[in-house]
Amino acid sequence: MTSLHASVGILFGVIAVSILLRVRRLTTFRPLIPVQVMTRIVVSTILLAIPLVTQGALRFPGFVGYGMGILGGAVLSTLALKTAVFQDREGTLTYRVHGAIGSVVTLLFLVRIAFRYLLPSSSLHTSLMNDPWSLGTYALLFSYNAALSVRLWQKLKARKNAIAFSDQGMDQ
Repeated sequence: MTSLHASVGILFGVIAVSILLRVRRLTTFRPLIPVQVMTRIVVSTILLAIPLVTQGALRFPGFVGYGMGILGGAVLSTLALKTAVFQDREGTLTYRVHGAIGSVVTLLFLVRIAFRYLLPSSSLHTSLMNDPWSLGTYALLFSYNAALSVRLWQKLKARKNAIAFSDQGMDQ
């Protein structure tokens, strides 16, 4: 087994766990914890920057796919947040984002990598770095996560400011 096959196996495992977690989020409410939200923002942003640093997304066909993926992820995160449900449970804001949208985004990424890997004429590395479709699905996945986390952070900050404002009004 080569290191490429091991890397692909690890990637598929991570994506499978991500899909399972998204399916679980369809039915459960999660507390909106600032540290977790900020961690998702940082990790997603770093993963979004990798193709730019490695020069794969700066070439012409890859750049178009990468840009479209970022735009698509931002649109899907807006849609997911508009369909999200927020509840205040014992002073803690909980939320349930539309998990089907996130699962479809993750599944699209998995299918695209599997498709490119199964093609006999190209290697996985070459296809990921030069193919606009692969770069686009990669950007879609991580821009969806980053944009959704930024919007959840904004919701958390707005709630914190509203609580501070209402507490000030009670003192007078």
